[in-house]
Amino acid sequence: MKPLCLWAILLAFLTFCFLGCGEDREANDWSGTWTPPPESDTPKEPPPKQESDIPKEPPLKLVEFVKPIADGDFTVAAGDFQAFKFEVTDDMVNPTVDGKFEVLVGGTIKVMIFDEINHINWRAGVKGVKAWHWAGNVAAGKIENLGRFPPGTHYLVLDNTFSWFTKKKVQVKVELKCSKWM
Repeated sequence: MKPLCLWAILLAFLTFCFLGCGEDREANDWSGTWTPPPESDTPKEPPPKQESDIPKEPPLKLVEFVKPIADGDFTVAAGDFQAFKFEVTDDMVNPTVDGKFEVLVGGTIKVMIFDEINHINWRAGVKGVKAWHWAGNVAAGKIENLGRFPPGTHYLVLDNTFSWFTKKKVQVKVELKCSKWM
């Protein structure tokens, strides 16, 4: 055999080995890339879940809560005050304070609602503290429309520190109102 013929056979053999016979490629694909045939052992995706297969959680409802802060008759000694602590939490929706008070014996009283920092400053005698509600020297009053309270510790204060000789008996009904998602 002639060397040219051997080179032609060798070239045809190598081309066949590297490119294959072309049975897995499209007719016009001459890029030389080969893709394996799809395997039958490839795991199939599970069928999509039906709506009946998905556990349903009950929908959340906005439930109203009322928590008493002070309810009853309270005696405040002369030159003293009485504070009622209440908490507003992050999960409360639109928390506010509503109520009323009336001095039954002793004349007048001051009624305030402070956050914790302003309550501490007020007790220390600091001037210009900020209050959510401030009723000074009144015989009766309402606490309403105070707006939404921020989360934290707050105090309802019955203040009789201005009276050195007269104790006060005060009837109070004040509540923290809010809603919660349940």
